[in-house]
Amino acid sequence: MKTFKNYIYNSLYQFLNTVLPLITAPYVSRVLHPEGVGINTMASSLAAYFLLFGQLGLVMYGNREVAYTREQEEEKSITFWNVFITRFLTISLSMVVYIMVVEIMNIPNKDIYILYSLNFVASFLDITWYFMGIENFKVIAVRGIVLRIISIMLIFLLVKTPDDLWVYVLILVGGTVVANISLLTMIRHEVKLVRIKDLQIKKTLVDSIPIFLPGIATSVYLILNKLMIGWIDSTQSAGFFQQADSIIKIVVNLTTSLSSVLLPKIANNYKNDEKEKTIEILKQSTSVSSVLAVGAMFGILGVANLFVPLFFGELFIPSVPILMVESIMIVAITWNAIVGWQFLMPTQRTNILTISVIIGAITNFILNIPLIIFWGPTGAAWASVFSELATFIYMFVKTRHILDYKELFEGTYKYVIAGILMAIIIMLEPVTQSFSPLLKLVIKIVIGIFVYVALLVALKPPIIKYLVHVYNLFRRQR
Repeated sequence: MKTFKNYIYNSLYQFLNTVLPLITAPYVSRVLHPEGVGINTMASSLAAYFLLFGQLGLVMYGNREVAYTREQEEEKSITFWNVFITRFLTISLSMVVYIMVVEIMNIPNKDIYILYSLNFVASFLDITWYFMGIENFKVIAVRGIVLRIISIMLIFLLVKTPDDLWVYVLILVGGTVVANISLLTMIRHEVKLVRIKDLQIKKTLVDSIPIFLPGIATSVYLILNKLMIGWIDSTQSAGFFQQADSIIKIVVNLTTSLSSVLLPKIANNYKNDEKEKTIEILKQSTSVSSVLAVGAMFGILGVANLFVPLFFGELFIPSVPILMVESIMIVAITWNAIVGWQFLMPTQRTNILTISVIIGAITNFILNIPLIIFWGPTGAAWASVFSELATFIYMFVKTRHILDYKELFEGTYKYVIAGILMAIIIMLEPVTQSFSPLLKLVIKIVIGIFVYVALLVALKPPIIKYLVHVYNLFRRQR
């Protein structure tokens, strides 16, 4: 039950973390235009690259190590300060290098790039990894609700013209800084001060590198696409890609939110040599995540043509094929998260994870150049899809003797059947042909959800059994 509640809280947190661009996207797209969205995309992507090196693998490392030591107060406090101080040092160094590069290079719209240096401040103040390690997701979610709502209100109130791009960026990054400061105030009773001689900064740095490698390889091709589109094609094309990608990220954050919840639990089980519990958790996680991912993929394929011009405006119609192609990534990324971040990472098999995502990064880089040249941002979307598939194939090959994939993905074909039929039905026009675009979209979404759920009930995949089990647990606690 605690895991289920944490999943709800973390899903809410991840949703709020990415829902800001979604809620404000129709407004921002029309106010800033593709050019402004593209400038923001290029600046945020460059800052993300430098921040990536500053963070190392310390978020996942901190999450896992706190999970290992959460029953020992002294060890937990030492772990916290080791990770926090190490992150402060590495991210500060990365921020200095980033600002120097921006100042030296002749970059247009330099003020926007400088504003994004606040992301580095927000990052070293971020201690969500600690609360994830002790499996307290409620405090993260509650804090996120309040601060995201404030940010949304500020964007609608203050961002009025294309010249307000700097205001938009300041609200985004400044809001994150404030959110992370508020979280810091909540650990004064959780963590004790420790002696300097008890700290092991060097060891923390060295131990985080194996976790850093898969993280950087994954992020390389997630960020690289946008930069390469801007360099090879145009800033506007980067804007088209960004808007489609923002929708995919929101969905992916929901379908993979179990990874953050289960990493500390599986790490704790691994430490206590409870293998059967780990496999059972993975089976349930795969069912829940897969049913959401497959449904979302076919749902997006069914409404993309209607959703994009209505949501982002007619200027962003080129985002339609990008969104449709990238929807395939939802399933691939979700399965990669299950095998990689829910199993390989907490059970200290990071070498397999590292090689798999490096293969994905190399695949992405090799494919990006020709595909962007010939098909622009849609080509970059295909490169991302093939990269995620390459990552999963390698992990499957290396773990097929460790994990029973037939058991793990039992009933997944039923989700696919339900998804295909749902997509076909919502693509049909007769019922909604005379309605306004907004009403048509709402009706299609409602029909799609109803059809998908009804087909799942009829097909009876494993997820139905798990949902009935959760429902019974709730009834017992009432």
